[in-house]
Amino acid sequence: MNLGTAQATSAVGIFDVSVISDLIKKYRLSLDECSTSLILQEVIFVDFLDFSNAYIALASSEFQKHNKTVKGDEISFYLLHFSLSEPFKDMLFLHRDVLLQLYIAYHKKVENLVDKEAIKEHFAESKKVLLQALDNFAQKTLLEQKEAERLNNTKGGLASKLKHRQNPWNIYEEQFSILQEQLISINVSGKSFEYELEVFKAIRNHTDEVCKSILKEAEQMILSLEDGIKTIEGLTQISQIDQTVDWLENVVSKIELDHPLQENFTSYLESMTATLGKVNLPIATSEGMLLTKKMDLGKAAQKWIDYTPLPYFIDLWENRGQAISYYKLRWLNLENALMLDKANNSLETLSVQLDGFRNVGTSLKQYLEKQEKVVAEIRKVMETEFLGTNIYRSDEFLEVSLQSSMYQLTSQRKGLIDRFGGSLKNILNRLGSKYEHNIVANPSQRLEQTMQCIDYRMFKEENAHYDTIFLNKNFVGDLFLVDRPEEEKKISQYVGIWQSGIHKSILVLGNPLSGKSTFLEKMAKEHFGKQVLFLKPDNDTVSEGRKFRTTKDLREALKQVKKSIYNSRPAVIIDDLEVWRSKEHPFLENVQALLDFVDLESDHVFMMVSVSEMMKKHLDHRLPFSNTFSNHINIGQADFNTIYKAILLRNGASHRILVDENENVLTDKQIEQNIRRLCRTLDFNLGEVLQAWTYGTTMIADNKVIYKDRHVEFADFFTSKELLVLKYVALYTYVTEIILKDFLGKRFDQTYKASLRRLTNTKVLLRDEIGELRINMVLAHDIRELLKYHGMLK
Repeated sequence: MNLGTAQATSAVGIFDVSVISDLIKKYRLSLDECSTSLILQEVIFVDFLDFSNAYIALASSEFQKHNKTVKGDEISFYLLHFSLSEPFKDMLFLHRDVLLQLYIAYHKKVENLVDKEAIKEHFAESKKVLLQALDNFAQKTLLEQKEAERLNNTKGGLASKLKHRQNPWNIYEEQFSILQEQLISINVSGKSFEYELEVFKAIRNHTDEVCKSILKEAEQMILSLEDGIKTIEGLTQISQIDQTVDWLENVVSKIELDHPLQENFTSYLESMTATLGKVNLPIATSEGMLLTKKMDLGKAAQKWIDYTPLPYFIDLWENRGQAISYYKLRWLNLENALMLDKANNSLETLSVQLDGFRNVGTSLKQYLEKQEKVVAEIRKVMETEFLGTNIYRSDEFLEVSLQSSMYQLTSQRKGLIDRFGGSLKNILNRLGSKYEHNIVANPSQRLEQTMQCIDYRMFKEENAHYDTIFLNKNFVGDLFLVDRPEEEKKISQYVGIWQSGIHKSILVLGNPLSGKSTFLEKMAKEHFGKQVLFLKPDNDTVSEGRKFRTTKDLREALKQVKKSIYNSRPAVIIDDLEVWRSKEHPFLENVQALLDFVDLESDHVFMMVSVSEMMKKHLDHRLPFSNTFSNHINIGQADFNTIYKAILLRNGASHRILVDENENVLTDKQIEQNIRRLCRTLDFNLGEVLQAWTYGTTMIADNKVIYKDRHVEFADFFTSKELLVLKYVALYTYVTEIILKDFLGKRFDQTYKASLRRLTNTKVLLRDEIGELRINMVLAHDIRELLKYHGMLK
């Protein structure tokens, strides 16, 4: 029952204490008529809010009368502002808390964690509590009215009792408004959270469907084998062999090596978690405060799936692959044996085949038992941990502990940990943040671990031929360029718009090794041919036959460009904007010169500028940097298919066969799994994945390459001074002792010189041919994530 805004407003005119009683009666009638939990939610959200709005309107009206020195009713003034406001606030608190608990109960019912009877009991108790509170408030109103009348009849009346007390209504009104907003927030988020719960349910159902299909397939394999045994036992004449072989061929044709649900399993889960949104969900109350959890459900769910059930599914698929191959091979062996028996006009091998099939039956039953155990673990974690309502618990939502997970995998699934332990440990180490502090006994051990990591990743002379293919972007020319169709399409559109006379300037973003330079060169060549100026500091540039040499002064370089483009409309490429700096020409001065040029000349010149995502964020805090460019293209992350194609292309050019440590040829699925693992670890950075692929490769004889990623971890051994140096280099790409000395002054010799020396001695920083120190590229990703972990980069 809706109290109605009109009733609430009409009650404001001339106050009568009976108005409050009427509001209570009307709201109580609404509560009495409630028959279900959902109806009670609606009554609280609609009718109680109307009730509270009416009370607030009454109290505000009385407050306005007294502020305007209009003589009002002292009794109403006393009741609404002093004696009833606190009990009414308790009513608001109670309704807020009950509404939250009703939604929590309902959400648990959606996930089948409580039955209908429990919901009915919860509803009855909630309704009972609200009715009791309402009755108490009604009784309190009558008692306070009598007390107000008594005080008003004493000497001096109520006015003398209140003249030395400050009216608290403004404070109460603000508190009431906050509590009403919380009621609305609980209702809105409670309803929207139902959709998220349906997604969780769909994922649970899909994983269970996969488990059921695998178990059903195993049971069917056992039944088919039993039919095969009966067929062999019934084979007594040579003339029956042809009919039996036809039956065998039919059986073999139905055996699928690839499970129909396996190929799209991970992509389905990723597509479902992508539909989960960011929530700011009220979860509990404590000491009057409403507690909320704010998180990205999609990211949390995807991480949890990757780290918890997915390893079990990997085990499930692997067990199946081994069993199905063995199963099919036995059928083919039987078929070949029968054909041989037919040629020899004899059935002498049948007894051997029969014994062999009985052994296969035993193996299949063991396989089924093994799969049932894995499925039981999957169902356990999905039914107890992968629940949207777990967000209401006090512990971290979808938490994965490295120690507990590794213990669980080791104790319950030793075979899996032997095969996947290294990769799982690497994944789990990255949970929560992309860089998790490595904990080892002391600093010297951390340093030793880091040195082992660097040594493992560095270029190996014996692998030179293979590694060079992956580390040299220009190897065999344009054949190794991997298309980026979406980004390239955008550039084509932008060039077309620019050619029609409209300003266009492109900012290309991406972390080191993501392929910014290659992308810029390819786009410039495709769309502008020779009409391209690549601006680099301290370099000779030719435009329309006019040659000029650049310095670190970008403003001067751009002036020279402007002078030389009267008869053409070229593209001007500035790759790695960070390198344009010197003591005489500071970086920000050069950046401002670029922004001025972009503003004025983008209709004559097609500007393309590349910068790291870190530097873009850094500059946006100081200048209107990124907003000056008409369009942005971020190539920091490549899609999986692009990276997969790039690795296969390079491996194919090596004319080498990929094998495991036992020199067994890696299957396409194994190669895909290894590449996918690297992609996730390195945030799908194309160049970093290509580089990381070489870490695990070893060339051997017979044109073979062993791939085995040892996952040697990088440990944080840096001091605060060293972290500051690394932050500078990560942002500006290089540093020298002179630059640091100019930047730090006396502090360089006192504290930072030793830090810089240790970074170079440990090969964290490498000196190039012109003496500039740069971050060792095999550590670039780790250092970037480490700086984010310490809050030094965003």
